[in-house]
Amino acid sequence: MPQQHATPAPAIPVTPPAGNRSSRAVYLLFRLLAVCTLLYLAGTCLQGCAPRTPQGQESGLPSSDVPRADPGYVQWLSRQSMLSESQRLADIVSGSALQWRKGGLRPAPAALLREADTWLTVRPESVLGKSSEPVFGVLADRRVWQALQKLGIRGMLPAPVHVTGGLWGYDLTAVRGDDIIQYGFADACGTQEHFLHLLRMANAHGAVLGTMLTPAATGMGPDFFLAARGKPGYAGIYCMIDLPRDSWKLLPAVQSEWQGTFPDEAAVTALRGKGLLPPPLAAARTGNPLRWAVTGEVRGIDGELRRWAYLAHEVPTRPVLNWTDPSAAARRIMSGSVIRQTGELGTALAGLTLQPFSGTVIDENDQRGPAAPLLDAARTLAAENRRYGGWSLLTDTMQLPLLTALLDSGPDMAVDMYTPPMAAHALLTGNAQALRLSLDMLRTAGIDHRRLMHPVMWGHGIDYTLAHLAPPPYGPEPVVQWQGSRIRASAVQRHIMDQLRAAVDEPVLHRATAGRVYCTTPAGIAAQALGLKDQRTGLRAITPEIIRGTLLLASWNALLPGASCSTAAIWPVPCPCLPPVCRKKMSNSILNCLAAEHMHWGRAMIPS
Repeated sequence: MPQQHATPAPAIPVTPPAGNRSSRAVYLLFRLLAVCTLLYLAGTCLQGCAPRTPQGQESGLPSSDVPRADPGYVQWLSRQSMLSESQRLADIVSGSALQWRKGGLRPAPAALLREADTWLTVRPESVLGKSSEPVFGVLADRRVWQALQKLGIRGMLPAPVHVTGGLWGYDLTAVRGDDIIQYGFADACGTQEHFLHLLRMANAHGAVLGTMLTPAATGMGPDFFLAARGKPGYAGIYCMIDLPRDSWKLLPAVQSEWQGTFPDEAAVTALRGKGLLPPPLAAARTGNPLRWAVTGEVRGIDGELRRWAYLAHEVPTRPVLNWTDPSAAARRIMSGSVIRQTGELGTALAGLTLQPFSGTVIDENDQRGPAAPLLDAARTLAAENRRYGGWSLLTDTMQLPLLTALLDSGPDMAVDMYTPPMAAHALLTGNAQALRLSLDMLRTAGIDHRRLMHPVMWGHGIDYTLAHLAPPPYGPEPVVQWQGSRIRASAVQRHIMDQLRAAVDEPVLHRATAGRVYCTTPAGIAAQALGLKDQRTGLRAITPEIIRGTLLLASWNALLPGASCSTAAIWPVPCPCLPPVCRKKMSNSILNCLAAEHMHWGRAMIPS
């Protein structure tokens, strides 16, 4: 029997013959039947197009007070997202000669050192200026660059300067500036025009600029919100798993949909037993602080409630990108960051934060497995950055075998997270044995100091992660020489922390880093070494000695091969918000300028 097709109603209605009542009645009956048929077909189509409710769940909207996402708000989030912006950036490069102008396979650290071997890192929160003046405007002051040029500073790395997850206000205590959520600059730092003005000012004084790229663990921003709301195309950005409703009883309760939290080990084990979470990951072997976190009940754009499990780095507010997802959404976001910073804005140095990728695979007892996503991401992003004419700087703390593999074909340079912290520890405690051990281990691992950037201090204080002393992912734990005997490296870590606690009464350890970072400054270390317990009093009498101690740290790093790096707080000239005595002493950052001068002098002594 041939298949029957519904015939559409004619555009011109059929008119019955006039004066024929029976014909008119038949006609009306026919029209009534036609209308009923059309209504039935329309209802059937609407029922087939409606979203199906999973078996075991109630139909319609769940009985919850979680509001449905406003369509206009979802569209606004899409415009703010990095995934959407990355498509625009990719369109600039795709089909053009931009990606073919330079090769990018081989690292070029020597070229970077010729361009800029002495750098100044600037944290925006340490820049004092007028209340209405953005950070880029303060840094673009011609007098600042004249002073830096005189001192031999040839590169500036202001960071963090992009919009971070703290903007959304979900957990401000966990934000340290590395939870980037957008390509744009933070309002306090300025606009793109402000940054380009700063770049032109730096270039006019023989210097270049650097910025940080989107990290492997972002903050909770538009991309995460859209992924959790189930917007098509966003699900593959993060390492996320949709948990069925019958498993929610295992999850901890939260106060709001976006308040992520870590479930306890019993809940994680139960979810693994149900096959909802994968077996243990290899991250634990690499020292990568990854954990499964869960969201609250999130209303999707389809009206359904969901709870998600996602990988988070250190704190629940830093979800990890899924580099290996087949949608390549995370790759596109990070590639867009390279195009934006190096290609569009013309920055010379791009900072890479990739440690969260380490060990994001199931632990298969294979020594090649934990490093696979990290190595692939580092090589891909570093090569792409070099194709656009820039260099890349690895800013993570890595175990030495992994650092050796990364520097082989990945980033051009890496931040020295090994000797500068131990140099600061030596000044603080009066014991240089940990510093000597670090130098010996770097030499044994074959790390070339010319591939390292040596900061006086990186981040928020002394980093006691000591990844070079951590047990390797596979194989026996190294045994090292310590205080006249050979002991395991992990025991040395405990000895070093004991030395810190003996030198400092109740040291302030950063909560978000599991107590691995002692929060201080170079001047604070010098003051502690001089026996000043309360830094709120007694500073005036020992200020010259504090300056000498800070210069000692700067000189140590300057005399090492590679690039020198100092952290600065910049005061505009003049700064009316400071008292007269401070304006006289701090018309610019005396302490950091002196440190930079000694670093430049030290660099000139190193034979090329």
